Amino acid sequence: MRDCPPRAYSGDQMRLDITDHDNPDGFLSIPLCYAGPLFQPARNYAAASTENVSATALETTTMAGAEFVAPQYVQRRLTIAHQSLGDDDVSALRSLQIAAASGANTLFIPNPGAAPQNVTKAALYGRAVMNEISNPFGAADRHATTIDIKERL
Repeated sequence: MRDCPPRAYSGDQMRLDITDHDNPDGFLSIPLCYAGPLFQPARNYAAASTENVSATALETTTMAGAEFVAPQYVQRRLTIAHQSLGDDDVSALRSLQIAAASGANTLFIPNPGAAPQNVTKAALYGRAVMNEISNPFGAADRHATTIDIKERL
């Protein structure tokens, strides 16, 4: 497969044909590839958003007190707080809630306009859990919610 320079594409559908006759697995794994719906709120997420890392390991301690550690995995988690979503964003959030409830993955890119190497480091692909959508400012065009995304391993 040849390397393709990053470019922006737009359209209503895409067809991608890949043939790998020497592959005994019966499936293809294409890292860092995403094809799916896009939602970008009119206003950005809040500073109250947080990031966490769950790192697990098996630890064995001998009778003499020596520890042997076997690392298992590291998993990133994000809590994305939106405090100023517009009325138009609510329908997209409802669709995201339905997709998340079905177990579908979500791709979150904090700053799509960043340099490609920074987008790759900051992006998180995993299962989203939506929380309530509130209207803390009354009749104003402002809604608030938090979205928890746990990286899929």
